[in-house]
Amino acid sequence: MGKTTSHSDDFYGDLSQAVQWHISGELDKAEIHCRLFLEHNPNHADALHLIGLISHQRKDYNTAVSWIEKAISINALKSDFYCDLGSALNALGNLDQAREAFLKALNLKPDCAKSAFNLGNLYLRQGFYSEAAFSYQWAISIKKNLYQAYTNLAAVFNKQGEFQKALACCRKGLQYAAEYPALHINMANALQGNGDHEQAAVALQRAIALDPLSPEAWGNMGNVLNDLGKVNQAIDCHLRALQIDPDNSELLNNLGIAYNKLGLCDQASV
Repeated sequence: MGKTTSHSDDFYGDLSQAVQWHISGELDKAEIHCRLFLEHNPNHADALHLIGLISHQRKDYNTAVSWIEKAISINALKSDFYCDLGSALNALGNLDQAREAFLKALNLKPDCAKSAFNLGNLYLRQGFYSEAAFSYQWAISIKKNLYQAYTNLAAVFNKQGEFQKALACCRKGLQYAAEYPALHINMANALQGNGDHEQAAVALQRAIALDPLSPEAWGNMGNVLNDLGKVNQAIDCHLRALQIDPDNSELLNNLGIAYNKLGLCDQASV
């Protein structure tokens, strides 16, 4: 006698398909099937969570929070629910609530590198550098090839003036992701902090080659060239950066500094 399949089991298959569509970026299909599944399984925490993730990817963060909170009300023991809730809250600027969510996720699953990394990003955003460094180191202790954590840890060390530590982080990260532009940018920042402007320029050239549309790489190159006395080249770099990100006040300010260095006060005031 063949195996019978319940109506609910049929819809479970649809949820699996929704997961696959979500992974492939077909969000409309994923949401439609997820909602069909929920019509027959309204208290299915994973389905509620999945719609929350879809909403997050659409940058509808309030809706994402609502769906994920519903999932948590049904199953409060899944760490990834709290991690994703924290990400949505962080995107909304609700930083204290986001921190609580990330800490809850880590309390449930201390070996979750994603939660530790996201907590580090939150602390970095808030300017809590020691806490950010601890969180990134926690993430790396769980997943040693998490190059994004090395990148952001280097950024923390740069902000603290710990340039040798920043360089060590970048070199370690580059072992796992040699073509990740942010690692080269942070390495350049550390080299510049150490006064090695020539090598900083080399690192930024690599970053620009990997990501020609990075305003940060072009702007930082302008700063380095300005420090090297190559002011006309610095101005060219600042202008390239501003073509990409025309409303960036820091880039405008750095362009003004370069113009002032040439005595071009009219251009500096634009």
